[in-house]
Amino acid sequence: MDYNIVVNNGNTILPQDIITLFGEEDVITYVEDKTPMAELVVQLGLFKSKGQARKAGRVGDIPEGWKGILEGLPFTLTEEQLRFVGDFIAHPNRNFYLLGASGCGKSVTMEVLGKYYEDTIVFCASSGVASQLMPNKISSGTAHRVMSLERDVTTEATLKKVNTTTQGIFGKSNLVRTIVVDEAFALDSDNLAKIEAMLTKLSRGTRNRKKRTLRVLLVGDCLQRLPIVSDARRDELTQRYGNYLMFGSDVWERLNFKGHVLTHNKRQEEGKDAHIFKAALRVIRYGEEARYEGVLKWLNKRVNTNYSEDAMLLAPTNKIVDEHNYRYLQNNPNQKFEFIAKVKGKYNIKDCPADERIILADGAEVLTLTNNIEGFWANGSAGVCEMVTSEGCYINFHDSGETHFVPIHTFEEEESYVENDVVQKDGSLKDVLRKRKIGSCEQISVKLAAAYTFSRVQGKTFNREGVLDMGADYLYTSQKMKDFCVSGLYIALGRFSSIGLISLAKPLKRCNIKVCRESINFWQESLAKYNNEWGL
Repeated sequence: MDYNIVVNNGNTILPQDIITLFGEEDVITYVEDKTPMAELVVQLGLFKSKGQARKAGRVGDIPEGWKGILEGLPFTLTEEQLRFVGDFIAHPNRNFYLLGASGCGKSVTMEVLGKYYEDTIVFCASSGVASQLMPNKISSGTAHRVMSLERDVTTEATLKKVNTTTQGIFGKSNLVRTIVVDEAFALDSDNLAKIEAMLTKLSRGTRNRKKRTLRVLLVGDCLQRLPIVSDARRDELTQRYGNYLMFGSDVWERLNFKGHVLTHNKRQEEGKDAHIFKAALRVIRYGEEARYEGVLKWLNKRVNTNYSEDAMLLAPTNKIVDEHNYRYLQNNPNQKFEFIAKVKGKYNIKDCPADERIILADGAEVLTLTNNIEGFWANGSAGVCEMVTSEGCYINFHDSGETHFVPIHTFEEEESYVENDVVQKDGSLKDVLRKRKIGSCEQISVKLAAAYTFSRVQGKTFNREGVLDMGADYLYTSQKMKDFCVSGLYIALGRFSSIGLISLAKPLKRCNIKVCRESINFWQESLAKYNNEWGL
């Protein structure tokens, strides 16, 4: 016989909560959460004695609820984050999406889900770079690998095709119940159709696994990361699914997503100019055309055509960035050291946070790409190379004023799989989610901080001076470039913690504010629905 038991640990339990979780099934509410598990099941009549209960593995303390995992974490969740996590846990069979601009805590929220669900959740991302940037190595790789997504438009045959990675995670066990896709809105409606097919196929029971309900959580910012597709693919997906964008497709409707929106930004500083800066970012982000003239006039006060060649530059194209990096190194009189990445196994160098070829010199400004276990630096820490060697470089970090040696780093590519019937300490057998290394890349874990493309600065925060060069007008006006650099200006400006750190290489124009109206409408509709549901 199955029992539904709710342990009251002091938090308010509403009747609607019970209905949401268990429907019309009978529920036993137990009050004292400090009672050992063995004693609880005896009192409920499930076992005759505590010895019998212990022998059956009913040992330990009663779980105290999901908020217990927040104790000891180095961060505090916002009300929005708490609301989402609680709602997500309360609806175990529902597909969700989580929207949030940069700096709103999407990564932190995913970390909490990872701690709560442990081996029953798998994380992936829409691209290799996004996967590598996920917090604390929680990613199992790209969505294409984890969910067997296709590069070409799916056919009836490829829609059901399962690769070895997907088979290894989901094929022989029903352990995993939740899939999280980060930067998900860079995927298109055909990708979502394949995800739907995989959820259906992998939820069915087979002779190797029991039936389960597999669900997906899509995380990202629909205004920053759009799918870049050819005109032919766009037309075909629109004809097949109603829209090439996921949220406008009939697939989206079938998956019945529930949405949450994170709006509290922690990146920009406070103060008078900060208030105006945040307002300007909102105008650019949401395409508020009536306010463009005032915002551009205010931002163009930052134009400085005589900026130093040593200044950090942000630009939309690799060509502009490469030219600036070349001039920056040419102006440095010190000896140059070249580091070439050493790739082993099935590691895709395009997914590496570090460049395949890195040239450094004493006196060069750099950013670190990894976290130091002793806390001397973190991913994105800025400093100056004091001495470069063939084994790494000594960096004087701006924030601490300390100098530390940053060595060659081994970036690893891993894939997840489920190992069946692993013996536990108490002698029981349990399926366990494992990871195995399939490839690696040895490279110095720093990046020349002279110039970046907009796409490479997502997720970073700059507390140092920088210059924006928006490039040629055709990048924003040509029909052939309509998916390129959407929200590019917002992304570039939003990396800086203060407007006082930003200079413009040339005046901004209206065409530089490039947005996707469909995505803006979806965001605003999601926010309105979210606010209405929660009475905000």
